Amino acid sequence: MSIRRKGRELALMVLYALDGVPTFERREALARFWALFDEDRVWEVFLEAEPAIEHPLEPPPLWSLFDSLSLEASPRQTPPPFEQARLTTEFAQVRIDGVLDHLSILDEEIGRASRGWRIQRMAQIDRNILRIGAYEILHCSDIPGPVIINEALELSKRFSSRESRSFINGVLDRILRTRNEGPAVTTRPSRRN
Repeated sequence: MSIRRKGRELALMVLYALDGVPTFERREALARFWALFDEDRVWEVFLEAEPAIEHPLEPPPLWSLFDSLSLEASPRQTPPPFEQARLTTEFAQVRIDGVLDHLSILDEEIGRASRGWRIQRMAQIDRNILRIGAYEILHCSDIPGPVIINEALELSKRFSSRESRSFINGVLDRILRTRNEGPAVTTRPSRRN
């Protein structure tokens, strides 16, 4: 499995965990999440080939690898055990920081492209897959748009429902077409009194 795909999965896990967490508590929640990955065995399980299961919540769920770990926050004492783990973490961290730094703009873009769906009404996993995809479309010019959409669809195959795939594809395609037709609205006009 590629570093980028695993990085997107890791970013999705973090964003899913942080979705709904108040801004002032995100740093502590993020520290607790990364503390779980201080264990070598977590990286070994996370980086191994995908299990052949119908859905990640079917036994054994991906999240089960955290069951035996402590939730005590501790600063990372050592780097991840493998070079692949380090690169995966770096790739994920760029997406996490980018989504959180541009959250309101990304949600506005997704809201415009979703045609009648409010961001709050979307399934939490779908909302975060869309946020990662929208961030990459709008801010990662080194990755071709069709690749971004395909990777988002791969995330939805692994973590979401079958019905969500066409919705995710349509929303990200509209954002990509808007970006290609001209600059996306990524800033708010200043209000002068």
